[in-house]
Amino acid sequence: MLKVCIVGAPPNAEIYYNILKEFADVVAVVENEYEYARKFLETYQIPVYPTPRDVLREKNYDAAVVLVPPSMRYRVLQEILSEGRHVLVEPPVTDNIETALRICNLADYQGVLLAVAY
Repeated sequence: MLKVCIVGAPPNAEIYYNILKEFADVVAVVENEYEYARKFLETYQIPVYPTPRDVLREKNYDAAVVLVPPSMRYRVLQEILSEGRHVLVEPPVTDNIETALRICNLADYQGVLLAVAY
């Protein structure tokens, strides 16, 4: 079964979780805001980590769903793609075209899928 990590747990993360659980094993959530992290942990009993790299230290995953704000996406996407993980990200990919192109090139270089949920 596909192992997925949800990165960012705003209210719409629950929508993604409920869809993903039908065909994937959601192994972790990355969230550093206490209230979102606590709610996800209490509701779904899924481990919560502060960064994607922290997840890799304890759990392996195949793909990530990235829900962090656009201003934070470049760094987060770069970290996940550099580890060779597939990514589904909400639009826009990043907050400007230059960094979005860099992210697309990185995904291509790593040989992983980068998809935009639209």
